[in-house]
Amino acid sequence: MPIAINGSGTLTGISVGGLPDGIVDTDMLAASAVTDAKTNLTGAIKAWVNFNGTNSGLSGAGNVSSVSDNGVGIFKVNFTSNLPDEDYCVTGWADNWEGSNADSYGLVAGHSNDCIATDGVDIVTCRMKFDASPPTKKDFPHTCIGIIR
Repeated sequence: MPIAINGSGTLTGISVGGLPDGIVDTDMLAASAVTDAKTNLTGAIKAWVNFNGTNSGLSGAGNVSSVSDNGVGIFKVNFTSNLPDEDYCVTGWADNWEGSNADSYGLVAGHSNDCIATDGVDIVTCRMKFDASPPTKKDFPHTCIGIIR
């Protein structure tokens, strides 16, 4: 019998001990152990956001309640639910600032030596252009951040 989850979240097609070594049983399913395992999985995305740096509007997000605009190119990504510690990885991307110019790039970096916290992360977005230096803080229309723990 195939395993299925219907629209109300009911799981069918699994019997007690239906997985190797009986790792999932009826009590575990009732106690939300499967949800707990997903939440506490190491190496998983714990928060993500796609936002417009020109107005801090969220285009999409998971475990991010808001993005605070703290100046040109300076933002705080605020988590909906705090992480248990500051042992996580931040990855980021910002679109090409000039759109048609292939030598202009967006950079996302940490903003300060103390930018990682359990309630969020402080980032800076910069425009980098190979024929101009130094990099300049800019608000990008599309900035994406992923938090992995």
